[in-house]
Amino acid sequence: METKQFREATIDFMHRFGFELPVELPLLDWPLQRREETSVCIRMLCMHAIAACSYGFNRFSALSWMTREGVEIAMTHDEREFVSNGKGDAKRFQTRIEGLWALAWSLQVIPTMDFQKSCDNSLVRVLPNLKTGESSTALRSSVSLRPIQSLAEKLDLAYCLHWL
Repeated sequence: METKQFREATIDFMHRFGFELPVELPLLDWPLQRREETSVCIRMLCMHAIAACSYGFNRFSALSWMTREGVEIAMTHDEREFVSNGKGDAKRFQTRIEGLWALAWSLQVIPTMDFQKSCDNSLVRVLPNLKTGESSTALRSSVSLRPIQSLAEKLDLAYCLHWL
């Protein structure tokens, strides 16, 4: 399937809800580069711990867990400053929950990603329990990156919805 076909499916979806996309909105570059499953999982776990800190989880405990799990390497500079030194606005990191949700969907940790609904609290129950220091080993062995076509379809839809 090519990018133009993804866009046609996106336009059909948008029309059902009364949205119009301008024809000049660029298509995604194709072929898309899919990241390695391991790096996506590491980033998801890192974002999980940072999100927990943004909602009040102990930053030292989160950093210890990330180090033990080998996911601290996925932190951005701003995230490292926030977790290590408490610098930055917690709300900024709370808004990244949707990104965490998308990564969890891409790894089939959650079954659906419906842009018409908000992320719910069920995600925290399928990710490692940071309060108990639960290992990520079981989760890592159970994830599987969705096919590139599924990822591309959602990516185009997210891109168009964001543009609107």
